[in-house]
Amino acid sequence: GEWVGVVGESGAGKSTMADLLQKFYAPTGGHILIDDADVSAIDSNALRKNIISVAQDTFLFPARCARTCFWPIRRRATTR
Repeated sequence: GEWVGVVGESGAGKSTMADLLQKFYAPTGGHILIDDADVSAIDSNALRKNIISVAQDTFLFPARCARTCFWPIRRRATTR
């Protein structure tokens, strides 16, 4: 139930962290934990449904950031 934002300078590893969290590739050493659960044991689709990434060079709709980020979720809920 928490929201976390990750910001930092270019090259700091934000995208790498997001990719690792979503299991787009595996870490070369160590483990990634979310609430003491190893990410490798969590279903990839479940992880990706709960992570939103906004690329550095992206188009944001002329609206509040929250509305832009949640647009796909609201759209998915209304099309079911």
